[in-house]
Amino acid sequence: MKNRWMGSLSLVLAACAALSVPAFAAEPVTMDDFSDPSTLKNWEVDGYQPDDFYVDRGVLYLAMGPDGYIRNRAEEYRDKAYNMQGYKLEADSVSATGWTASAKLLLDDTWYGVRTDSYLKERAPKVEYQTTLDNKKKVLFQVDLIGSNKQPPAITVIKGGDDAPIVKYYDPEADQEWGTAQIDWAAIQAAAQADAETAQQGLWVTLTITFQDGKVTYYLDDQEIGSCTRDSQKAQPDYLKLSMQNFQRPDVSAWDDVCLYDGVQKPGK
Repeated sequence: MKNRWMGSLSLVLAACAALSVPAFAAEPVTMDDFSDPSTLKNWEVDGYQPDDFYVDRGVLYLAMGPDGYIRNRAEEYRDKAYNMQGYKLEADSVSATGWTASAKLLLDDTWYGVRTDSYLKERAPKVEYQTTLDNKKKVLFQVDLIGSNKQPPAITVIKGGDDAPIVKYYDPEADQEWGTAQIDWAAIQAAAQADAETAQQGLWVTLTITFQDGKVTYYLDDQEIGSCTRDSQKAQPDYLKLSMQNFQRPDVSAWDDVCLYDGVQKPGK
C-alpha cells in the first residue's frame, strides 16, 4: 500500500515539474559580443554603408560621416530612407512561435545636451570632423522577419536634448505607428551606479524584443515599455539590424551583446 501511495506521489510530482518548465527554454542561436573583431565579417551593410563600423576593446562602434551625407551620395541613394545607415546580422532558425532579440546600447555624454567633437574624434578617428553643435541623434534596433512586407518589430532611441533620451517602439495602433515609452530613468541609473566601471563609461541599457504567439513585447532593461500584436501567430527572424541616422554631420554610437534567443526570455528573469 505504501509503495502504491509513493508511486502515485511520484507521478503527481513529475506532472507538477513538467508544468513548471517554461514553454521555451531560451537558448542563444545567433550572437555577437564583439570580443573577436573578426566576427564583423558576418555583418552585411543595411541600406547605406556608414563611414565606419569597427570594434575596440569589445565594443562595437557605428560612425556617421561625410560619405553618407545626402550631397555626397550617388543620385539613386539620395532618398531620405538612406539617411538610416547601418549593418545587419543574419539570424539562425528559431521556434517561430517564440523568440527573444536583444542588444546593448551605450548612453554616454553625447546623448545629453550639446555634443562635443573631442569624443567623436577619439572614437571614430577615420572620419573627418568639423565643429557642428546640435542635439540630433537617433539609433534603431530592428528584427526583420522572413516573408513579411510590414514594418518589422523595432526600438528606436532619440536624443532628447538636455533631458533623458526618448525611446519609441513600433506599434501599428499607436499615433504614427510608433509608441513612446514611459521609462523610470531614475531606477535604471540607480542600478547602473552600483557598477563603478559602468558608471564611468556611461549608461549601458539593453533593448529587448520578444515574440510569442503573435504578440510583440518591448523592454528597456527589465522595464516593459510597450507591446503590440501581429496578424500572424508565427514570425521567423531574418536579420538583426543596428542602424543610425546620418544628420549630415559626424556622429557615433556604441553597441554590445547582440543576441537572438530561441524561446522567450524576459529581461531580469
